[in-house]
Amino acid sequence: MDHELARCLNKQQKALDISVSEIARWAKVSRATVSRILRGDIGHCNFASIMAVCEVLGIDFGEFRVKRGAERISEVASEKAERLARLAQGNCSLENQTISSDAFTDTVERIKLSLLSGSRRRLWAR
Repeated sequence: MDHELARCLNKQQKALDISVSEIARWAKVSRATVSRILRGDIGHCNFASIMAVCEVLGIDFGEFRVKRGAERISEVASEKAERLARLAQGNCSLENQTISSDAFTDTVERIKLSLLSGSRRRLWAR
């Protein structure tokens, strides 16, 4: 199981074009821990760390189902676009301006398209 999981994780890492550092940052674990997990050396890793790395890479550990690279990239872009749009919406609220739900949805879609058309580094940056 350890090496099967490691092969799956490495394949997904390549499909997502995400570095070990970026995985560590998103999973909130050390680079060394991510490296051990990717090597299949999970004997000294806690389960929460393994689950966090799986989640970042779009792997449902419980079902051992891997989301296709494009599916996970789109999911991350959507999450990040919504987070960025909420920041902009918060700034508008501070300035006593409102943004309609249609305008918010449109903003999220434009940000998502921008993230998907840009570099993977920009997509994965926190």
